[in-house]
Order: sequence, then C-alpha cells, then structure tokens
Amino acid sequence: MPNLEIRLPHGRIDAAARRSLAERLTSDLLAAEGLPDNDTTRALTWVTIEESSPGAWSIAAQPAEERTELHAFARITTFASLLDDEKRAALLRAVNTAIVDAAGGDPLDGLGVWTVLEEIPDGHWGVAGNPIGKEELRLVNA
Repeated sequence: MPNLEIRLPHGRIDAAARRSLAERLTSDLLAAEGLPDNDTTRALTWVTIEESSPGAWSIAAQPAEERTELHAFARITTFASLLDDEKRAALLRAVNTAIVDAAGGDPLDGLGVWTVLEEIPDGHWGVAGNPIGKEELRLVNA
C-alpha cells in the first residue's frame, strides 16, 4: 500500500492544513493506484507530514522558514505494478499541487516541492511478515 512522507520547514503549515493535506493525499494515492477508496485501503495508506526544527533546514545558507518561497520534500513508496506513465505523472502533479495548496500558495509555483517516487516490485514489500504484491492487494480489497 502507498506510503507518503512529506518534510517541510518549521511553521510552514498549521494543524488544520496538515489534516486536510493528509486526507487529500490519501484519496489521491488510492486513485493513482486504481484501488478502491474504502476503510480497508485507507487504513493501509499512510501519510506522514513532518516539520523540521526551527533553523534546521537551510536554503542558500538561510533558514528556510525565513524565506517566502515554499520548500518541501515528498517521498512516495508504492508498488511498481500499480502505476503506468500516465498514473505516475498524475500522482506527481497531485502531490505537488496538494502541498502548494496546503501552504497557501508558492511564489515559485511549486518548483521548491521535490518528490521522489519509489516503486517497489511485487513481492518486495512485506505485510504481517509475508511478501505482498498487486494480486494480494486485490484480494484484500475485494
């Protein structure tokens, strides 16, 4: 199932925006994977949003929270077998847009939002101590 980790500089989004972002990205991840959006798949879709400590993140040797542009790093981990080129591109756009919206915009139009997409081959991800892949997911979500 998908896992999305987002790192942001200190103070960039508030608690309400963080919750809305997690909700939006959960739906976006499941849609990109072509999986149903239900209680089971949502429970297996993890979104982690972490803020750095004040002064811990620097851009051009300046604390990131003192800069006006948005900086964020997102890492998506999912099954390789669930995405094609179109779904991959849509997912990357959706994550960028959701982060920019949650931060209230960005003068750089999202150029400071960097996303890494890690696609794990079927059988290289374990759940409950067992390898899992696309077919096992389909059975869980039937």
